[in-house]
Amino acid sequence: METQQILHTIEEMPATTRVWVYKADRFLTEAETQQAEQRALAFTAQWAAHGKALTATAFVQDKLWLVFAVDESKEGASGCSIDKVFRLVQELEQDLRVRFTDRLLLAWEKDGNIQLTPLSELAAAGVTADTRIFDDTVQNLGDWHTRRKKASESWVKRYL
Repeated sequence: METQQILHTIEEMPATTRVWVYKADRFLTEAETQQAEQRALAFTAQWAAHGKALTATAFVQDKLWLVFAVDESKEGASGCSIDKVFRLVQELEQDLRVRFTDRLLLAWEKDGNIQLTPLSELAAAGVTADTRIFDDTVQNLGDWHTRRKKASESWVKRYL
């Protein structure tokens, strides 16, 4: 099996790079951020699909989002290789006592700060159609960079 020896950076990845986004249910500490990112990078350094190394990287953004990225123009991620990412995320959840798989939690911006609110409490938290939210449903790196948008222009509008 080929193994990847090069650590790739997010800056060298094209906008079409596929991403998997996992949002924590709380902000990570600096130590937790470093641990999550180191383990994710170690994983991507050896991540393979059908024995072929993937051009991949991972990073933690704003002590909240754990993002895995694969340039599928070179080699695509397979179902089994994606399952391995999910297993790593589950291990990190246990080790860090955090949930990365709660899809009912919205990250949004208030006064320049990121807030986390359950979807069922958006109105009580003051989230409106004009509130800037962070869309975690993005599928590629280009969309990741533009994920901040008005709630009314995203899937969140159905919860308002």
